[in-house]
Amino acid sequence: MFATLPPGTYAARETARHSQAQQRLMAIFAEEQREERRAMNDTEEEPIHLRTPMDLLPGAKAIMERHGCLVGIGMVILPIGTRRTPCMQILTITLWYDIVLPDQYQMLEAYDRRRAMSMLYLPPEEGLEQKEERWEKNHEAINIISLIS
Repeated sequence: MFATLPPGTYAARETARHSQAQQRLMAIFAEEQREERRAMNDTEEEPIHLRTPMDLLPGAKAIMERHGCLVGIGMVILPIGTRRTPCMQILTITLWYDIVLPDQYQMLEAYDRRRAMSMLYLPPEEGLEQKEERWEKNHEAINIISLIS
């Protein structure tokens, strides 16, 4: 079925090199998953410390503090009982986590492995009525633009 490449040819060397690189990547990925599992088991007992590339914006800082987080310069400490679970299993430099605080507030974390820093994506804290009003205003603006066109 499959033809084997003659040893010593360029194609054979490239195939072997590619196979070795893929095996190294898979070994690195497996080790990272083991470390993540170990880290996730510790999150229930200790607060999670995240390093951020900049200070949080005042609105984000207020939201985080309202949900029991400690916010400092370039860092955020999530309260005990926070659940942090990987949400995308892909081989990239950025790891993605779903974070659920003890009061069930949810956010998304993008962890950059090269810089060992986290970017936090917070959902807006607005009620259903505000979301509906915003949607209606946007919908009206789209209708006006389509009438003008």
